[in-house]
Amino acid sequence: VWNYKYADVEFGRLQARDLLQHLWTGPISNAPVDIVQGSRSVEARPVNVSKGAAMQQMVALMRRLGGFEAVDYEYVLAVGHYLGRDENLFSYFEGKGVGA
Repeated sequence: VWNYKYADVEFGRLQARDLLQHLWTGPISNAPVDIVQGSRSVEARPVNVSKGAAMQQMVALMRRLGGFEAVDYEYVLAVGHYLGRDENLFSYFEGKGVGA
């Protein structure tokens, strides 16, 4: 993650644009990575690495260990602050009887 929240606004935007162009056309252009642009950040992460994927693995592990069904819960709280990074977490719970 490259964060420019403390930089001059215009300079940060120009640098972010240049970084994005280099990432999309440079050495990782064909690599299995997702490029996520935040309000003042640019993130490069491996494909399929996300909060939703992490939650899916945690639930699978809990089920294998016999703990997920044994837990009596009324709700699950999933919180995020940036839709581009958090949408897959919310999508994981969609259709599972859990919702807003």
